[in-house]
Amino acid sequence: MCSSDLPVASQSAVAYAKLGGPRALVTLQGGDHFSYSDLCALPKALSAGMGVDCSNLKPDLATAHAAIVKYTLAAFDRYLRGHGDAAQVLHTGVDGVVTVSATGIEP
Repeated sequence: MCSSDLPVASQSAVAYAKLGGPRALVTLQGGDHFSYSDLCALPKALSAGMGVDCSNLKPDLATAHAAIVKYTLAAFDRYLRGHGDAAQVLHTGVDGVVTVSATGIEP
């Protein structure tokens, strides 16, 4: 399913379309492989020594981490704890930071 010829966003959309049941595709706008990680919080010399370029993180690390935690907790609250009110978060993006495509997520 994943092809190196397709950008990650395209691959995600293809996979999302094939899923059944309740689902949400949460996209961190401008995020990359290191947006979820603490690698860019390390001293610059150390992260650069590992081949990590943290100079252009958009959104910044704190914003990225806050968004990741927000949507992960909403999914856990909705589907593991049965809190219907968490479903609203999984339908709502954050301008300039997160886009959300949700299907079948009900309170």
